[in-house]
Amino acid sequence: MEYRDFNSVNPVNPVDLSLVDPQIRQNTNGIRHKAIGKDVRELIARSIEWNSMINSNTSSKLNSVTNLMNYMQGEFDNTLHGLTVDSEVINAREDASGKIYTTLKNRLDSEQLDHGHLGDIFGNDDFEQTLVVKGLTEHSKGLHYKTINSTQNQKIHGGIYTKDVSQISYKEVQK
Repeated sequence: MEYRDFNSVNPVNPVDLSLVDPQIRQNTNGIRHKAIGKDVRELIARSIEWNSMINSNTSSKLNSVTNLMNYMQGEFDNTLHGLTVDSEVINAREDASGKIYTTLKNRLDSEQLDHGHLGDIFGNDDFEQTLVVKGLTEHSKGLHYKTINSTQNQKIHGGIYTKDVSQISYKEVQK
């Protein structure tokens, strides 16, 4: 091997030694002060191995942080895409008939309460049954009816049978 550079290394070390890993610092001190060549070479080899280990650990941690950052970015994006624009909420306060509610909650509550309630079913001696609908008006949302026959002011025989509205099936008819 031919050596061509006979200039000395700058005596001022630009590295902040307080930031150097203690094991590396011990190895570099040994490299500078050991008198036997094989000891110096061993310390150089150990320093390279130690740096490699630190690099692997750092890469692993960086991958974990990157994965977490990607997850958080996805959560952030989902949150942003799920945000409601103020104008969207304001527009949703108006129902299909043009009635404007002071808050969106008032509109939703009104619609939920104004769907009408399918209530009691009465039977007579002939086992014919009449569906009595309480709370359903011509202005109820989603349910419309046509009166075919009324039992108003008539005496109804038999007991009262109450059916949960969720158990009553109905089909949509064309207007």
